[in-house]
Amino acid sequence: MIDAPAPIAPSPSVPANRHRSAPVTGSRTPRKRSRSQCLAFERVFSDAKVSPFDQVEWERRTAEITDDAGKTVFRQENVEVPKSWSQLATKVVCSKYFYGDPAKPEREYSVRQLIHRVTRTIADWGCRTGIFRRRTARCSTRS
Repeated sequence: MIDAPAPIAPSPSVPANRHRSAPVTGSRTPRKRSRSQCLAFERVFSDAKVSPFDQVEWERRTAEITDDAGKTVFRQENVEVPKSWSQLATKVVCSKYFYGDPAKPEREYSVRQLIHRVTRTIADWGCRTGIFRRRTARCSTRS
């Protein structure tokens, strides 16, 4: 999130007479929503008795990106990705979306970790703001 000390001015390319459809407030306090206003999701593509991660075949690979001269610009060994992914998909996800410093052991090494981090963040946000029904989102106690 950007921590701007002063309000950000509108872009000069935006016409002055252009208005937002709804007023923007500075409040980050979650508003109370009725049960009918909350989103609920039904399970469609997976079985509740089996982890979605167990329904994918996984394999370990090396993600390496080289420049035109053949010099390695990124390398991460032993990354876990779905077996059906191309080597290009592996390189892009590992180099751009895995969290952490590649030189440190705390860095993500699996697409499972990436998916869990992103979905947990979305679910926690939805629970904290009242967008998701707590039962269907499995809201964590952190929110």
